[in-house]
Amino acid sequence: MAAAPDQSRRRWGRYEEICEIASGGMATVHLARNLDTQRLAAVKSLHPHLMADDDVVQNFIDENHIVSRICHPNVVPVLEVAQNDAGYYQAMEYVDGAPLGKLLVFCIRGGSWLSIEACARVAIDTLEGLDAAHQLKNNAGELTGVVHRDVGPANILVDVFGMARVIDFGVATMAVRYTAPGSDNIKGRLAYMAPEQAKTPKDVDRRADLFSVGVVLWELLAARRLFKGKSEHETLQNLLSQEIPSLGLIREDVEPELEALVARALDRDPEQRFQTAREFIEALNEAVAVESVDTRKELGQLVVDAFGEELAERRQSALQATQAEAQVPAWTELSSIAPPAMVASIAPPRAQLSSPPPPRKNRWPWLLAALLFGGLGFTLWRTQGVDAPAQAKEPSVSLVMASATPAAEVGQTPEPAPPVESKPPVTPDPAAVSEAAAAAEPAAPAETAAPAETAAPKGPAVAPGYRWTPPKAKRPAPSDVDLTNPYR
Repeated sequence: MAAAPDQSRRRWGRYEEICEIASGGMATVHLARNLDTQRLAAVKSLHPHLMADDDVVQNFIDENHIVSRICHPNVVPVLEVAQNDAGYYQAMEYVDGAPLGKLLVFCIRGGSWLSIEACARVAIDTLEGLDAAHQLKNNAGELTGVVHRDVGPANILVDVFGMARVIDFGVATMAVRYTAPGSDNIKGRLAYMAPEQAKTPKDVDRRADLFSVGVVLWELLAARRLFKGKSEHETLQNLLSQEIPSLGLIREDVEPELEALVARALDRDPEQRFQTAREFIEALNEAVAVESVDTRKELGQLVVDAFGEELAERRQSALQATQAEAQVPAWTELSSIAPPAMVASIAPPRAQLSSPPPPRKNRWPWLLAALLFGGLGFTLWRTQGVDAPAQAKEPSVSLVMASATPAAEVGQTPEPAPPVESKPPVTPDPAAVSEAAAAAEPAAPAETAAPAETAAPKGPAVAPGYRWTPPKAKRPAPSDVDLTNPYR
């Protein structure tokens, strides 16, 4: 049963708002639930003033074309892109975690360091997701040439289990694009952008994404920003010409092999960098002994330490929004639903349950009276002889008819005459009369059965071994309790 929508909340198609997660320059992201499945999602809606920008709208639509074809655990999937009265929206899988950027700020402000292994784990997870995008092929088996173009801490989510996942392919490009590429304007975060992308935005390939991962890895290891300046102009100059500070001078536990690896990823000449994400991953695995279990625990704990209260608040918001639908539906909603045919066929009418048929209780008095007066008749017959059968027959009938009087004196409630008494007067067998009366009692259940609407609140009577219960509203799957992710 689909949940009834709350008219006081915003809706995007089948998705109903729970609370706002974050808002950026292009869109606002909301925690929402699917009214059909109760599954949580992150719904990103474009700001109204951007609806007239054809380039922005087309990028929004193209993102769904790209991401919907990427199937990888390190890429957050887009579930739907559509338009309603409020404009365009995008529904994404909801991740219980936080952007890597906020975790980095938490570490910098607290003066703490992530372990070398945890930093490498984030980089490897990110590269795994990017490799899946870079290797995406079309129906003809040809590489589509996907480039994310906006890899940075804000577009890498870390969940409470310590897994990093890539989001937001909104400015991604493809060699064979569904629509014509936009202008030559710079798109993406300048502080994490490859130099060639800052110079000629349209002429980039997957190696630009690898440069961005190199910047992210450097900042995680150093716990500080690399190219960020006081202005966009200063940031651009740092990106194009600043010498990369030595990680070994900032952090003593960085081995020369790891420092050389990061320096290669940050080479301003694309030909000198790693050429594929897979090559970058293999180099990291050789330089750092990454223990998945320990590093994921460390990262997951960091998420809880940094955003535990915020995660709890959003879980509470989701619980409150779905609490009403978790209740059993009102009986008025079920009153129009007919009980199952199985129940209707086996349940006796309520009136009959309150007063069982009297013939079954009166059977023994009938039999006792028949035996008593039968014996008396037999004695009279023996004393008068066989030449007077008529005289013996008449008292027998009258005595049997009178035998109803003792039955009424036992304290039984008088009941309507059984249907068999409408037949022509004959001498009935008492046992046969009792069986016929018992069989005739439930012959017309339609006259005494209570309507379905009256019986519904307490549930219809049923036979042993079968218990009818009203249907319950679907609850959100525990795994489907997915909360708190500040998407950008």
